[in-house]
Amino acid sequence: MSGGTGVSLPRRSQEAVARPGPRAFAVACVAGLSSALASCVTPAPERMAGPGVTIEEIAAGIEAHIAAESETGGGYFRLQHEGRGLSIELVRVHMEYLSHLGDGVSFACVDLVGTDGPVYNVDFFMKGPPGSMTVTETTVHKVDGNPLYAWAQRRVPRGRSPASRRARRRGRSW
Repeated sequence: MSGGTGVSLPRRSQEAVARPGPRAFAVACVAGLSSALASCVTPAPERMAGPGVTIEEIAAGIEAHIAAESETGGGYFRLQHEGRGLSIELVRVHMEYLSHLGDGVSFACVDLVGTDGPVYNVDFFMKGPPGSMTVTETTVHKVDGNPLYAWAQRRVPRGRSPASRRARRRGRSW
């Protein structure tokens, strides 16, 4: 008897169970190697932002909008903020904040640097399918990291509220 299971195996069978042969080892190695190779050549899936919209498509949409507006603005993206016109250039698109909100609406957040020095964090809302998105709303969210408003933590309807003094001092807002 072996191990208290109530099953009796001949000694040769006990050895075979305890120690797999070279063929089993080779099969396990080939299976492991083919899994590893398959994971190396499989392309990474696109990050989906919503039904039929990827993060990359939203980024392309906002970059195309800023490029087109900059071309007509003499090399600068022009934006009105607090009663004055800003001439700003794209620094980066915040890929981590791009999202599809539903009903064909997408959100993008970008950093643009002004000819006057500060970095402006600007929020854009776009409507339409990938490849033909139209910007419907543009607002300056932060100036040099200091928030001008905070996002409400509810899904629908979305809303902004003035940033608290504490958040403005810390330069935080969602």
